[in-house]
Amino acid sequence: MLPLAYRAFGRAYGPLLRPQRRFVVKLAKNTEEYHASLKASEIVVAKFGASWCKPCQKSKVFVEELSEEHPDLLFLEVDVDELPQIADEEGVNSIPMYKVFKYGKSIDVHIGNFAAESHSRSAGGDKQQLKDLIAKHASQ
Repeated sequence: MLPLAYRAFGRAYGPLLRPQRRFVVKLAKNTEEYHASLKASEIVVAKFGASWCKPCQKSKVFVEELSEEHPDLLFLEVDVDELPQIADEEGVNSIPMYKVFKYGKSIDVHIGNFAAESHSRSAGGDKQQLKDLIAKHASQ
């Protein structure tokens, strides 16, 4: 067990000494912010989901990891219940759904439930498909 002085030091300064993870996943709060975000970066990856959707919630960590791997891309999260007009505008009919935009124009789509345990598709394969899709557009 560490002496009391070291434990107090760790509690006080530990968070500053540990490397901080940087997540670049922005939550769109309204339609204006959504449209501005699409134009704010050359490439934007938008994830469409909902707070009640378990696969959407389970994929959150994976999307955050992708945002760390591709810091030059903007990752945008859209709750279809909060912004139904955006969901209609983008043709979202299944969640989670990922759309890649370049200069504000949709260039690719991935619909995937890779976080679910029991599915006919391989969860790892679907994750890899999304990862490859993003890597392809990030390198252009």
